[in-house]
Amino acid sequence: MSLATLFVEKGIVTREELERLAQGAFPLSEPSASGRSNLLNRETFQPGDRVRVKNGFLAGHVRMPGYIRGKPGVVVNESPRYPFPVAHAHGVDEPTFDVAFRTEDLWPNSADKALVHVCVFQSYLAREV
Repeated sequence: MSLATLFVEKGIVTREELERLAQGAFPLSEPSASGRSNLLNRETFQPGDRVRVKNGFLAGHVRMPGYIRGKPGVVVNESPRYPFPVAHAHGVDEPTFDVAFRTEDLWPNSADKALVHVCVFQSYLAREV
């Protein structure tokens, strides 16, 4: 069903053509729950910006390690745009950022002081105020 829905979305085939071939109704996938979108006006970040990883839970597969959810960090650099694997067929790709997290922020009282670098999708980040 998902492949047929993608073909209809991309204009490769129409729903009517599928129903004619199936000799009846041909169900397509419903729009997904709110989550990732290919927004053009996303906030961008520069090296040195303090950010916080969003702590929301989105429908579908999330490519964010659980240990950085809600944690503060500092943008080190912008990485190349990277296709979000589950949604790339729908045109969703976005920049990723190398973000440095202090171990004491990630695991208070249980880690030696160091920095942990994680590549994080832009839509998972918010500017720290």
